[in-house]
Amino acid sequence: MQHGIQRRRSPMWLGCSALLIALACGLAACSSGGGASGTTAPSSGSGGSTAKCHLPGNYCKTGLTVAVTEGYPPYSYQSPSGALTGLEPTLDKAVAKILDVKITFVPESFEDELLGLKAAKYSWVPSLNVTAAREKLYGFVSYVQDGSTFGTLKSSPSLTSNPMSLCGSTISDEVGDVALAQVDTWSQQCTKTGKKAITVLTFPTENAAFLAVESGKAQYTDTYLSVFGYFLATKGGGNWKLTGPKYGLTLVGDAFNKPATLAPYVEKAYNQLIADGQYAKIIKESDFTSANEVTKAQLNPPPGS
Repeated sequence: MQHGIQRRRSPMWLGCSALLIALACGLAACSSGGGASGTTAPSSGSGGSTAKCHLPGNYCKTGLTVAVTEGYPPYSYQSPSGALTGLEPTLDKAVAKILDVKITFVPESFEDELLGLKAAKYSWVPSLNVTAAREKLYGFVSYVQDGSTFGTLKSSPSLTSNPMSLCGSTISDEVGDVALAQVDTWSQQCTKTGKKAITVLTFPTENAAFLAVESGKAQYTDTYLSVFGYFLATKGGGNWKLTGPKYGLTLVGDAFNKPATLAPYVEKAYNQLIADGQYAKIIKESDFTSANEVTKAQLNPPPGS
């Protein structure tokens, strides 16, 4: 899986990577292209009556319409029963309940989501990496963070937050992962200080990279926080732990057309969920790690790269 992604995920996610085929597609009806599967009609979550709704424009009357990319656990995917589930729809339903407005989810391809937003087809597009380039075009409300770290067996020595703790170790990763550039930089720093280099073994899938650790070929695997959380929850990863430095952390949020008049209301709703503890509960139940949590949703936060 490529880290440092343009959205919050690599193109592999959009077609269900081999890891997800192993972990998710046997559990859920995974879409084939990362967009609308053609098998799920738009689903709605009730926000209650509109008596308390005080949103701008016609939102109280028309409700909210949000695009989601299926086949992308743990952010959004179909449950074994075919229902839309994951962090995106669960959080958005909670937001709609606070705003007291109806919300409808429309399965959409990643490529077409922002086009649909520009055409005012959607109220917002969820779970985009917050970048400087994007903030020039869209308003944002961030509600989670994601990034890279390392996983290993509980029986293995733990790494520290210092990247130099990786010196002399063997790590596994998926071929083409852009995070390997950072690991290579750390490896060069290891050798410059008289320590052993970091050995990297690459595999065609992230699932194979995990198996390399289980078989003893590698000590650690480079992974994404959300991927690891889902792995632990669905693959019975009770013998695994997160360890080592977290890097490439990026805020993830909802994108709104400018002027983003709806965004402050959504920001306030997220922060209410954080304050009353619902947010942390949803994060856990959606198979994310506590490291994915943020302490505050932000309107147009400082962007990542």
